[in-house]
Amino acid sequence: MKRRSIVLIPQFRGLEMVENIREKYDPLAHAINAHITLVAPFNSTFSTRELENWIKKLLSRIEPFELELKGISMASNAFENYLFLNIIRGREEIFELNNILYDGLLREFKSSLPYIPHMTLGKLPNKETLDGAYEDVKRLQNNFVARIETVYVIEHNEDDTTFVEIAYNL
Repeated sequence: MKRRSIVLIPQFRGLEMVENIREKYDPLAHAINAHITLVAPFNSTFSTRELENWIKKLLSRIEPFELELKGISMASNAFENYLFLNIIRGREEIFELNNILYDGLLREFKSSLPYIPHMTLGKLPNKETLDGAYEDVKRLQNNFVARIETVYVIEHNEDDTTFVEIAYNL
């Protein structure tokens, strides 16, 4: 059984600033580059070929699109505390990709929680450290712009390392 996720990995000017923040606040910064999760990690026995053919069929009509990220926000509940880089352009396309990918083959893995497109900058152990991290980075008001042309299937190893299993060009 493989553990996988489906993500966008935007490349943009200023990415090193984002990665520096992630190094400080995101425990997975060493495992995967800054990304936007379309399908959360799931365990399956699908073969690479089966998953690749399914993705090709689903995404054949999706065109590359522009993405803009700007501003920092927090998300906190009784279980998790996150620091996000907000998506201000490209949200509709990301919503569409999320909905398409959770149809059919991956339907059983869809969460009942609402999907909010974002790039995670940090996962903190409690609200107090989240508040401190937010104070540290809230002044970051850079606009980060990228062209999204590829959807990636990432395989997650038991040691928290990852690798690209499939790269599908839109």
